[in-house]
Amino acid sequence: AVTLFSGLYFYRTRKSESSESYPSSSVPYNVGIMGVSVFAGVLAYMSSKNIFVAVIVASVIALAAMFLMNYIAEKRIKKSTVFYWLGFTAVFAGIMITAKYGTASYSNRIPEASQVESVEIDANVYGYGTADFISRIFGSSYMQNPSIKLESEESVNNVIDFHKEALESLKSKDSPISYVKLVYTLKGGDMITRILPYEYYYEEKSENTNQIMGSTELLESYDKIQKSDEYVQKQSMPYDKEDLASVYVSLNNRAILLKDDEAKTLLENYLLDVSDSETSQTTGASSQSSDIISNIITSVSGSSDYDLSGNSGYNLDIKFVFFTDKTTEAAKKVFYEIPLDAYRSLYQSNTLINVYNVQINTRTFKNTEKVLENSELFAQASALSEVGDDWNVVITPIDYSLEDTLTGSYEFVYPKYGGDSWFLTDLEADLSGNESGDVLIKTYVLEEYDFDRSYLMHKAESFSAEQAIEDLRAYKTGYVYYFTNNTDVTSAKTTKLYFATALK
Repeated sequence: AVTLFSGLYFYRTRKSESSESYPSSSVPYNVGIMGVSVFAGVLAYMSSKNIFVAVIVASVIALAAMFLMNYIAEKRIKKSTVFYWLGFTAVFAGIMITAKYGTASYSNRIPEASQVESVEIDANVYGYGTADFISRIFGSSYMQNPSIKLESEESVNNVIDFHKEALESLKSKDSPISYVKLVYTLKGGDMITRILPYEYYYEEKSENTNQIMGSTELLESYDKIQKSDEYVQKQSMPYDKEDLASVYVSLNNRAILLKDDEAKTLLENYLLDVSDSETSQTTGASSQSSDIISNIITSVSGSSDYDLSGNSGYNLDIKFVFFTDKTTEAAKKVFYEIPLDAYRSLYQSNTLINVYNVQINTRTFKNTEKVLENSELFAQASALSEVGDDWNVVITPIDYSLEDTLTGSYEFVYPKYGGDSWFLTDLEADLSGNESGDVLIKTYVLEEYDFDRSYLMHKAESFSAEQAIEDLRAYKTGYVYYFTNNTDVTSAKTTKLYFATALK
């Protein structure tokens, strides 16, 4: 209030001089200087994390620009210029100091559990350097996944416990790295929003190597929220199944679109698999020894998507699309007419549809896999006799590696240009199988090779999986390839996988 009335007085004083035509008497000029000064002050705060450094930087820049221009143009420093500078400095300092030290009481106001009807948790808050008001003004946020709305009494109590611990952690911990936005909806209809840290980074010295090791720490109360039944269920599917519009399922170059009853059946089985997965985790279905072996294999291979039984399953990308309550019947009709390929770039939700993306492996989502078995998604390989001149050759260079671990030696195959690595035994089974190549291989594919198509076709016609594995072990490098009638469009026909040590 003080700075507001002071500003009005400064403006009135300045107005009496408005008839002057000097550049230093220009209102836009002084406003521009203030804007540049504010920007410089914010940058100073972001680098120093010190309010007073920010105020000094902004004040000095405004002082130098205003006074220097005033003196050069008019050979004097006018009273209105001094008032402008004093008013700007006072207002900027007041805002920054209030933001830094005057918002603690705001964040400390935690609603009573009995007052809360629901609370939304949004963990996609990015760019908030701290949890104070300044970062809320000058920070930013990127919404990646939908927020999760919790309504049960247990969940609300868990969130309030976290709110309390988060405020305490701000006093005792350094380096918060992850923030969450809480949106309380009270029973009277009011809403309360808070942005609080839930994860911290800290460094400690290793006793053996004496090196500084960095690690992260999650607040216990937030971990409890994430493990609660309601949170897990709503995280796996935050939208109502009654609003389901369609389901897009893709696997490398193959994709299908499900609508109506087919889409609902897939969603129901997906949710059933999620519940089974929760039960398995709760009861500790996998033994400790198996976990140890899996961890070792993960550290060696760089991928956790392995099953010791040899059945690694298919990695599916699924997009569940829901209509919002703002979607009109006309909009629904138009949406149902969009081509299948349009779903490839359909990621972001809007006011008419909500898009929920998940990645699953059929090894653990058995019910989901069962629903898809009758579709063309897991297609059998086309015969070489079907391959025509218009079919493309997809080639992926690979390397062989033998890794020794505490549990024994393992043979791996690594795509040279990224993608998931495989057990050699898995590759051997794929080379021997009769399923489509693009179903079995998932890598970053480089197709611009100088190859002899006739040579690769001849190799495929006389292909022996056993000989291919022997050649891979001997040369430790080579090419996995397959033929497809279209590498870009859905439901392409594809042959099985083949291997060659050379391309011509």
